[in-house]
Amino acid sequence: MKHFLPCLLLSLLAGCATTNVAPPAETPEPEARAPQGAEDREPVDEAAMDDQRTSQDQGDESADRGDVAGIRDGLAAALDRGEGMDDFRIEVGCLDAGEFRMLEVYANGVVLWDQESQITFDEAPLREALELFRRHEFATMELFYGGKGDPAPREGAGASAKKVLCRVQLDLAGGVSKAAVQLFGGRQHPPLFEMAHELLDLAREPAASGVRAASLSDGLRKVASGELAPEALLLVLHRKTDEPDPITAETGWLVTVHGRQARGRSYGAAGGLGDELVLELAPEELARLLGSLAAETPEELPTNLWSEEYMDVTMRVLSYHHNVQAREFARMTPFTHGEKQEQFDRIAVELKLLAQQVLTYGTPTD
Repeated sequence: MKHFLPCLLLSLLAGCATTNVAPPAETPEPEARAPQGAEDREPVDEAAMDDQRTSQDQGDESADRGDVAGIRDGLAAALDRGEGMDDFRIEVGCLDAGEFRMLEVYANGVVLWDQESQITFDEAPLREALELFRRHEFATMELFYGGKGDPAPREGAGASAKKVLCRVQLDLAGGVSKAAVQLFGGRQHPPLFEMAHELLDLAREPAASGVRAASLSDGLRKVASGELAPEALLLVLHRKTDEPDPITAETGWLVTVHGRQARGRSYGAAGGLGDELVLELAPEELARLLGSLAAETPEELPTNLWSEEYMDVTMRVLSYHHNVQAREFARMTPFTHGEKQEQFDRIAVELKLLAQQVLTYGTPTD
């Protein structure tokens, strides 16, 4: 199965916005705690949505509904024959009682509630979650409702008309995937909201007593120890250099780690990203890496540090995240931040070793 990074969280990370590496101006340190309002979530790539909507309907018959047969057959295989029950993923992001709630459900039973807590589903709620997709005929839902270009009248205009109100994604075995999105304004589709809220309701009560983290470093330690599942983890590592490597000719790399799966692409001498490689990290390897990162209390590092080459590092566990950009900043030396610089330098060594491992031993994606 092709594993997708959480789209609502990562539209500015990983594969979405990393080819342009021009560093921004120095920024003040952010709060380590991620805000919970919908307006504070990482933005969805709405331009890409508009591109996909070019075939959107002027009537139901011509609406883009994605792989209807693939979703329908995949659900039947899982629910009726038990095929693929060990290989699916659900992602929900939807307005719920005035707040934007998020939910991730994995086939192994790991459930992440609103970036706040982790619980575990047994077989019954996992089946119920998939049944909701069949009951609400998710296979035949359109990819987009409302927003710019929708034929129904709407209130307001401009950027507000592109606000995402609800998004549900289902990934099934064999690389079958579909996301249905409700945009602000225009034609609304209540069954999408109903399904999203029923999915949220499956986890709402048990999530109150789920496993949480007290900080980023605490979260890293809990993933390392197994108290939190690897699915709660995200690392995004970006490096660029001016001089090509004398052996490989690469001029940097982009590596993401979600769960135990690491994905990497290197920059060639011409500057473009190469083919993606994937490496499944052994539990003990991941535990050692995260233990080393946690020991440096990364949430306490300044957001700007010194490096002779461009590095941008994001670490996230549940709602706790921190980003550090390191390069040759004006009025900054390797000694400006003292011990904090040394902490980052040790983190950089670990992450460079990880990237080298992924790019050396990873296998090409399909």
